Amino acid sequence: MTTVCRSCRVRRGHSPASRTKREADLRLAGLRSAGLYCIIDRELIGRRSPIAVAEAMIAGGARLIQYRDKVSEPGDVYRACKRLRPMLRKADVLFVVNDYPDIAVAVGADGVHVGVNDLPVSACRRVVGEEMLIGRSSHSLDEALKGAAQPIDYLAVGAIFATMTKPEYAVVGLDLLAEVRKSVELPLIAIGGITLRNLDEVFARGADGVAIVSDILNASDITHHVRSLMRHIKRRRRCTTE
Repeated sequence: MTTVCRSCRVRRGHSPASRTKREADLRLAGLRSAGLYCIIDRELIGRRSPIAVAEAMIAGGARLIQYRDKVSEPGDVYRACKRLRPMLRKADVLFVVNDYPDIAVAVGADGVHVGVNDLPVSACRRVVGEEMLIGRSSHSLDEALKGAAQPIDYLAVGAIFATMTKPEYAVVGLDLLAEVRKSVELPLIAIGGITLRNLDEVFARGADGVAIVSDILNASDITHHVRSLMRHIKRRRRCTTE
């Protein structure tokens, strides 16, 4: 009779490969259902703590939060992300790190977002592995198509409207969003100048979610504003499915 060491057994359906696939699927499902993609921008929040801003977003019902820091040293970005990670995990909120796949891995984030001129997606995927979400920015149909051909999980399209967050990017408008929707099956996150007033237009053109920065961070009450955005998005989804 052959004995098998208990530590050597691998239960069917629980191999490392299947676990990785399952975790990746859960994160992607969370991304699709989030609706609102909240971004904490280090420069925009000024002296406010990223933790306090994240707490306000969570209290408003946020299900996905990205930390974006274009002004700090990598060590400071890491320390901020390390503090954010446990509170977001406890709240069951997806956590995406902007620009830094190595920091995303180091803190155990759910995803990383990269721009067109950042680390190539293929290299990024080698760093973060298969279970972590990778998002990529696109500012034209060509960039969107090239991005969709790479091992990513979602595309950000923008700037849809004029925005002070990234004034260097040209406004691409709703027509580009609609054009990308016809060509790409990946989840699309619209970004740039999006507010409660134009949410319906954005979703009508094919967005699966909206990334909002300044409209949330400049609100006098972040919790109340996020709650209003989430209610509007949920209401629209109910109307669409009925």
